Amino acid sequence: MKFIKKHKTDLLAILLFSFIYIVIAIILTHGKYYFAAQTDFPMQHYVFPEYFRNLFYETKDLFPDFALNIGGGQNIYNFAYYGLLSPYILLSYLLPMIPMFYYLIGMSFIIVIISTFLFYKFLQSKNIDKKTSLVVALLFLFATPIIFHAKRHIMFINYFPFLILGLFGVDKFIKTKKHHLLTLSITLMIFTSFYYSVSGIAVLIIYGIYSYYKENNQHLFKFLLAFSKPFIIAVLISAILWLPTAYTLLMGRGETIKELELWELLIPNFKALYTSFSPGITILEFVLIALLIIDKKIDKKTKLLALTIIIIITFPIFNYIFNGTLYINPKSLIPFLPILLYLVAISISKLENHKKKIEAFLLITTLIITISSNFTDPLIEKNEKKTKEIEDYQYLVNKIIKEDNDIYRIGNETKTSSALNRVFNIRELKDSIYSSTQNKDYVDWLIKRQKTNLMYRNNMMITLSGDILTQSMMSEKYVITEKKLGEGYTLIEEKGKLKLYENEYSLPIMYASTDYMSKKEYKSLSYPENIIALYTKDTLEDNQLERVVDFKLKEQEKVKYKIKNDTIRITAKENAKIVLTPSENLEDKILFISFKNKFNKGCHHSKIDQTITINGIVNKLTCRDWKYHNNNYTFHYIIVSPKELEITFSEAFYKLGNIEIYAIPKSVLENKKDEIIPAKITEIKQDKIMGTIKTDDKSYVELAIPYDRGFTIKVNNETTKYKKSMQNGIMFQVPKGQNRIEITYEAPWKNIAIIISIIGLLLWSLEIIFHKKKNT
Repeated sequence: MKFIKKHKTDLLAILLFSFIYIVIAIILTHGKYYFAAQTDFPMQHYVFPEYFRNLFYETKDLFPDFALNIGGGQNIYNFAYYGLLSPYILLSYLLPMIPMFYYLIGMSFIIVIISTFLFYKFLQSKNIDKKTSLVVALLFLFATPIIFHAKRHIMFINYFPFLILGLFGVDKFIKTKKHHLLTLSITLMIFTSFYYSVSGIAVLIIYGIYSYYKENNQHLFKFLLAFSKPFIIAVLISAILWLPTAYTLLMGRGETIKELELWELLIPNFKALYTSFSPGITILEFVLIALLIIDKKIDKKTKLLALTIIIIITFPIFNYIFNGTLYINPKSLIPFLPILLYLVAISISKLENHKKKIEAFLLITTLIITISSNFTDPLIEKNEKKTKEIEDYQYLVNKIIKEDNDIYRIGNETKTSSALNRVFNIRELKDSIYSSTQNKDYVDWLIKRQKTNLMYRNNMMITLSGDILTQSMMSEKYVITEKKLGEGYTLIEEKGKLKLYENEYSLPIMYASTDYMSKKEYKSLSYPENIIALYTKDTLEDNQLERVVDFKLKEQEKVKYKIKNDTIRITAKENAKIVLTPSENLEDKILFISFKNKFNKGCHHSKIDQTITINGIVNKLTCRDWKYHNNNYTFHYIIVSPKELEITFSEAFYKLGNIEIYAIPKSVLENKKDEIIPAKITEIKQDKIMGTIKTDDKSYVELAIPYDRGFTIKVNNETTKYKKSMQNGIMFQVPKGQNRIEITYEAPWKNIAIIISIIGLLLWSLEIIFHKKKNT
């Protein structure tokens, strides 16, 4: 009771913040939806943490190196962004009884309420009266990125408790020279979200210099030397996360999404104002901050702080830098929200007229804006989370793994994009991936060399759906789909709307071959010979590659076309379709189709793309203004034994040119399995593969795992050099006879990171001991 009486005001504030959050959640979900967005939350932000937790239960390793299950097998630090060593996710390891989906929804609530309360207490610590502190804390809660990303991109906001604790830590350091709270806050912020910790650290440094100048007017250099210590120690301690991650960013980050002109970086704009992907301040809040600069009653230090923050949020060069020079996107400025609202609180405190009206207006407008903006973000329906289709998918995955003890991958050709990253069984291996960072060699091989069809509008969503040769090379032995697959696939079982197929051309995940093609030979080949040669490791015989040009129109529906100068101009309405029949029998042929898109429509706020589907194989070209443009200007299709071509179009205008159609005999591919020697895999773990292989001669062994520098390969207990195969996988030599193979993976730069982290912990321990002795 004494505790309740002593902290009555604080407890009431927490209850108020919680009540408002719950009411907003009820308004948005109205009993029909989960407080979780359809976009990214089910595709990335809960499936990756779910995978991390299940991987820990399987391996008991808190610091894993390799994600064998996703993207063909990749360095797990490619996925660090999604909470690999986040304290929130690590805490979930102790709670296996709570599904990750519900855990993250509940954790989002806790994060938002704690952040709002800590900010409320921070404002009070800066001598802002309780009423104004409460009002501005509510403005923090109502800022669009807070509620919006609590249900969509939790890593956009999950660092706020530690960032705000860091503000307390700065004040404590300036007053007492003790930096343990600041060190802890920065460390936890980095582990929680290394991406946003860069902006967060900038916030703490700016606030630290401002606060020091408020108290002192000299010895800035001496202060900065001492002030840098907690930042350095925190960065050292967290090296186990950011250093191996830095390797993946350097090796696996794609090119800058859009080339930028210098003027685009230096011309100020106001995109950082009230949107969900920005700090989320209103025009009035911006004006209140700007007034501090011209108000004669405001001290020079606060004027300088206000000017600095306004420059940072209005000049694109800063958010370009905070985004790692990848693109201009104000989401990197979200960590500046507390310091922006702190300036708003100062400005409101100085108001002499209409203070109550301005506060009321701010609260009402920001609440309305945050609710209305969240209504545009579709939520997951309660009957969608565990549908009959998901249960059937789980059943089919478990069935395959139970009945087939070999090592292979399972492909997904359903409409459920959330299955790209979702691992339904820890023994399930898949080649699909949707991540902001991924193995660049793998992506380059799939898109630039293999020219696999792209069915998604986001260029980071990778799947082999529809490309039977690439599926085969990546050992995708089984495919789960909603549609009927053609020749090359054998139907195994149907479960509800889903069908389970076996790929007849699928190769083992590791095999030996004496048939090796050099890079020089490969580069001399043109499409589609180069793609065929990667599978067969041999060139086609004379006259086996036929160019097919003769198709007849059988059916035409809701589509008009005109042929001019070898270009087909097509105007397609919704559900437009063309059916073509070949003039010759193609039952024993594999067809390769490609054509260029010579017109790319603009988005015009609709984000409607151009999609062409041939016999169930989908290709999509993103509208040209989309920031994640997939650059899929040439559509490719591989079709086995087609009786006809059924071509459907999304509603759009198309200009198609450079149309090429080739056919090869199926026999070119059918005998491949007889030409290789499969390895017998005796043990497979996340970071280790062991097996044996017997060869009649010195041979190359190919492993269908994307190339990386972290592997160690031992053949008969002797370390063997490996190199990049033509499919950007792993290749090494074995001698004649029986060979034992051991392949292990260690994330590059992880060993040095461990040493640095230990040094950081030792330095911090010494600092703690030193301060204790000093105070005794």
